[in-house]
Amino acid sequence: MAPAEWLSGDRSSLVQWSQHATSGSIYHEIDLQSPQPFVEINHQAQDGTAYYAMANTPGLTWQIAQDVTCRGQFHDHGNLTGTFTTSFASISPVFTVYAIAVDLGVIQSTSNPVTWAVGYVRNPTIQYTTADGITQKLSPYFVTKYGTNIGQAIDAITSAYPDVLQKAVAFDEAIIANASTISPHYADLVSLALRQTMGSLDITVPISSDGTANASDVRIFMKDVGASTSAGRVSPVERIYAALPALLYVNASLVGPLLAPLLDAQDSLELRIPTQQAHMAHTRKGLSYNLTKRWADYLVANSLTPNNQYVRLSHGKMQSTDDTPLRETADNEGNANMTNLAIKGIIGVKAMAEISRALGQDLDAQQYDSHAAALVGSWQSLASSADQTHLLGFYGNQKSWALLYNIYADRLLGTDILLKDQTAFYQTLLQSSHPYGVPLDSSIGDVTSAAWQMFTAAIVQDDNVRNGFVDGVWARANDNFTAGAFPDSYDATTGDLLSGTAGPAAGAMFSLLALNLTNKTISASSPLTQQDGPGKGGNGGSNGEGSAKGTTPVGAIAGGVVGGIVILALAGLGLFLFMRRRRRGGPRTLEEDEKFETMMQDPHRPTLSPYTYSPSGPSPLSYAPPALDSGTFSHPSAASQERIGSNQYLMPQPVQEDPVSRQSSKERERERNTRLQYAASTSGSSNVASNSWSASSREPLSPGMTRSTQSGSMTGTSVSPPDVLGLRAEVENLRRVMQELRADRLEPPPEYAG
Repeated sequence: MAPAEWLSGDRSSLVQWSQHATSGSIYHEIDLQSPQPFVEINHQAQDGTAYYAMANTPGLTWQIAQDVTCRGQFHDHGNLTGTFTTSFASISPVFTVYAIAVDLGVIQSTSNPVTWAVGYVRNPTIQYTTADGITQKLSPYFVTKYGTNIGQAIDAITSAYPDVLQKAVAFDEAIIANASTISPHYADLVSLALRQTMGSLDITVPISSDGTANASDVRIFMKDVGASTSAGRVSPVERIYAALPALLYVNASLVGPLLAPLLDAQDSLELRIPTQQAHMAHTRKGLSYNLTKRWADYLVANSLTPNNQYVRLSHGKMQSTDDTPLRETADNEGNANMTNLAIKGIIGVKAMAEISRALGQDLDAQQYDSHAAALVGSWQSLASSADQTHLLGFYGNQKSWALLYNIYADRLLGTDILLKDQTAFYQTLLQSSHPYGVPLDSSIGDVTSAAWQMFTAAIVQDDNVRNGFVDGVWARANDNFTAGAFPDSYDATTGDLLSGTAGPAAGAMFSLLALNLTNKTISASSPLTQQDGPGKGGNGGSNGEGSAKGTTPVGAIAGGVVGGIVILALAGLGLFLFMRRRRRGGPRTLEEDEKFETMMQDPHRPTLSPYTYSPSGPSPLSYAPPALDSGTFSHPSAASQERIGSNQYLMPQPVQEDPVSRQSSKERERERNTRLQYAASTSGSSNVASNSWSASSREPLSPGMTRSTQSGSMTGTSVSPPDVLGLRAEVENLRRVMQELRADRLEPPPEYAG
């Protein structure tokens, strides 16, 4: 009996119903008397239709009436009347039921089991505004085959059950067999996760003017099911990022259409589902190679030191003030120099190298390889603990630690740019008293995430440590002390629910299986032309010939997807990094437990070509992202069009391949140890007048500067400690201003607001 509660979050809503028969099925159809298109109440859409169906078989009867009437009829007579009431009513307190029964006679078993189908359809599914400003009402994908003939679709479902069941069982058994080789608890998590990820997706197509569905223009939207806010966002990038392992493992072809709306609307999928539109000032008619390069260059310049970057949201829209942030990172953090956030952007740079290589842009590939190698070297120097036993949660803070789950992207892509292993340190964390896993980091209490724990499980090198993370997540999934299905975010000690109930982030349970995907070849359907020149690229063109091919790990989609790493790390730094927080004046005094122990050696810094700036060019502070046309950027100022198109201000000059990128892992480790030994041997001669630090000293040093926490007198000079501190503050302030000017010359990657 299908209840009308499916139709609305407002139980006082009036509903209506009808009964239908086809050549192969009977079905009940229930909808609201006054549906509200593209409106939700309590996370339930107000414009859907519910169906309850069964194949037409001997002995089948049906009835639509109040619950007490239908149940009394079946109890007394063993069948239903084949009638329905027309006294339409509200969902509650008048509970109408939609009943179907089959008389099987006296049996002990049957070779023809009774099956039925339930369904919920919203058509149109999404109201979508394109990059051209055209509003479309997108329909569910099944209309490409069945059109508006819902009866034909239902017949296909009820008649195909034996074949569908056989395929479903084989599919389940294959996944469970693979997951069981890891652990029984892991197989349980995989079994539970996929329905949540797939259930969050709406697969849609537009309807042409002649009424036919355009199957060549598929777009997929993800609902942020279980979001802590009252209005879940459309396709939030951190949820897509978490769900990627499941999507790649089950059907990688889903990922491209899922990313397509984000690329259509690069600023924001602003409104709540089921209405989605772009900030039109930032839309593009397509994603060009040049644009992707610009995003990657933003990562080159900004990834290493992500200082106090926020996304500000107010009622689903960007907030323009620079004061108090209303929303910070996906983990509700906004501290400067987060190790885990920095490495996400650096992996994005390496992903861009692989994209360039796959498209035959070898000079670009070498350039981004060099940038990635240099950035990783700096990152490992800045992020390593003083005793070199683990990586810190925040640069220089020896008391900090974090689950560096973004390293999973490096493993998934097979880029392998990170050599530092955290396994032994994570083993220590697992020995804590948290029954439901390990908190995300040392700064946010006991908050943890099932998704990010599973990403972390996939990067450790010891099976026992891996299984420790799996078991913590399994323990929370197995507890039923809170309402709602398997959540993503919860308290690692108490298990208290925070957010993500029944949400798509559960796709991260496939993190271990996804690492076993085989390598595939990426083929560029629109090859870059020679007109683009080396290291430039574009959208290709009609006169391009041939195809650029290359290989990259994971799969055909993963190269262009977790080029989501350039899109999701890129989009991730849109979510996490854009909208710089303006620092307010005056140094702050750190509490004793906040003081950072600092490194004695100069950190290795990436070598970047200088960026030129001309006063005649567009102001980086007022620059509006231009429209894109065939890989060239335009701007309202005619005088600046050519300069912007050639990236004169924004693009670093090509550099030769860094020798570091050609070294073996042992050579790189040997060189790193040599640098550390040299730093230790020289640290004794470094003296600073005071070990008091301003808030600005939390940030990494500029190239060529060193710090020491030792106290003592300045040799060979009579400068007083206050003078030294004042001079240091002035230098640091100047350095920050220069960093911001350089960063502002780069167009930031897309940002997705709620």
